[in-house]
Amino acid sequence: MRARSLLHCSAWRRVSAAKREVDKAEKFERKSAEATDAAKRQELHKKAEAAFSSAIGDYQAALNLDPKLVEAYVGLAHLMLKAGRH
Repeated sequence: MRARSLLHCSAWRRVSAAKREVDKAEKFERKSAEATDAAKRQELHKKAEAAFSSAIGDYQAALNLDPKLVEAYVGLAHLMLKAGRH
């Protein structure tokens, strides 16, 4: 039972990390939309893509730890749709 609880906690940590990455990516997207310099816009867009990719990896890692974690499925589905990976 204790091992299951530890896996569940580890999975939740990965979900929390994914949510932080999504927040960071959305911040980069907003800054990219506001940027007037094309090079800066491109740089911010790449940072947003990297953060979204990291979040997808965190959600997948959470599901490997706890396959019944609904929040990880919802977050992963949202990002996959947003990224066009459906």
